[in-house]
Amino acid sequence: IQNELVRQSLTKPKTLIAAVVGSALLAAVAAAMTAAPWTYLWLLAQLVVGSNRLSVMKAFTKAEASGRNGNTLISVSAGLLFFSVFSVGCCQCIVSGEWLLILMAGIAIATLMGGVASRDAGTPRYGTIIICIMALPFAFAALRSPIPYLFIIGIQLPLYAVGVIFVMLENHKVLLDLHHSERENRRLAQYDLLTGLPNRTFNLNRLDQLLKGLRSAQGKLRQEFLLFCLDLDGFKDVNDSFGHAAGDAILVAVAQRLRNSVRSLDFISRIGGDEFVI
Repeated sequence: IQNELVRQSLTKPKTLIAAVVGSALLAAVAAAMTAAPWTYLWLLAQLVVGSNRLSVMKAFTKAEASGRNGNTLISVSAGLLFFSVFSVGCCQCIVSGEWLLILMAGIAIATLMGGVASRDAGTPRYGTIIICIMALPFAFAALRSPIPYLFIIGIQLPLYAVGVIFVMLENHKVLLDLHHSERENRRLAQYDLLTGLPNRTFNLNRLDQLLKGLRSAQGKLRQEFLLFCLDLDGFKDVNDSFGHAAGDAILVAVAQRLRNSVRSLDFISRIGGDEFVI
């Protein structure tokens, strides 16, 4: 489940594109208003790290789609770098003393924190780090600024960040509950409740996979497998003489003996009654 949540947090291109465009737009406005050297450097840095983050996400998604594990460390590092560059530029907006830039930077930080609370709810520790990277430096710069009353933002923003983090943790709990419910539903649909073995539906899906992989595109035999069907002689007499509880106990014992009698790569299922397939 944890791996699934990580993949979901690192494979959402639409929200990432919105964050890259928004941060680049803020840097472009700062450059147009002040023409200060740091604004052009900030704009260039946002475009570079934003493009890098998009390419990293594309590589991660491609790897996951091909059945390989994407590089989580590179994806997380790219995200931290992106938000660090964004945070530095927002702090410079306060240093510039331009009220419009300060207001736009505060709105951008608040918006991105809300987005992180939703987008990265599957990885709350990572999301908390990102929120702190954005909120705390900006709040510290506001507290130290000589601009009258700006210190109020420095006090308000950390409190708002804490609230957003609590929302993200609640979203994380909802996601976990959904994944647990989905996994339980899948288990109920594909496994026999009595013996814990895969049921008829799971068996048919597994058999279909094996048959599809039996021959290559050229028609040559690619892999072989053996199908072994068995049932229990006289099982009906046990149910009739000793009751279904005794019959259930036998089925559970047989299932356990079958597990102990095959290799880990073999597949056992109970397809109904006293019928088993290996």
